Amino acid sequence: MSRAIRTAAARRAGRPPISADTQVRDALLAAARSLFLQGNQMPVCVRCAALFTFANLGLLTAATIRPASTISRGLLNVIPRRGRDWLLGRPGPVIGASLVLLAAVSPAAVDGGTQAFGWRESTNTLRAATGALAGWGGGLLVGVMLTSSKGASPETRSEARRRA
Repeated sequence: MSRAIRTAAARRAGRPPISADTQVRDALLAAARSLFLQGNQMPVCVRCAALFTFANLGLLTAATIRPASTISRGLLNVIPRRGRDWLLGRPGPVIGASLVLLAAVSPAAVDGGTQAFGWRESTNTLRAATGALAGWGGGLLVGVMLTSSKGASPETRSEARRRA
């Protein structure tokens, strides 16, 4: 239902119109989806809490792996040598890095998408697991972007421009 139709229906019923922001906030802060610490409801859902926590762990992971000259090779440095060599050889570094990110983000997308369409109701354990995986992948991407740009020297960039 469009926003205009929802607003008109709410006015006809004598209620204030419900904004999309209110609906999102109510969905994220529903007691069934919220994080509780020592009996107190936190103002964040379980998936978001796991996402934020594990994004920091992804940054730490990126700081501990071997820096690379490109982002795609940096993302592949997380994988053990045997798998990394296969991904570098067969599909190539860009597709291999895309597969790593897709593997990290797609469970959260599938879980959140099926829940948004009303096909099923997710559990807090599944929300936490998918949020943790997506957060780690996002943090890893940002961390590798930072370390790969730091690892490239200005001479390397100028040489790359001359070759291009």
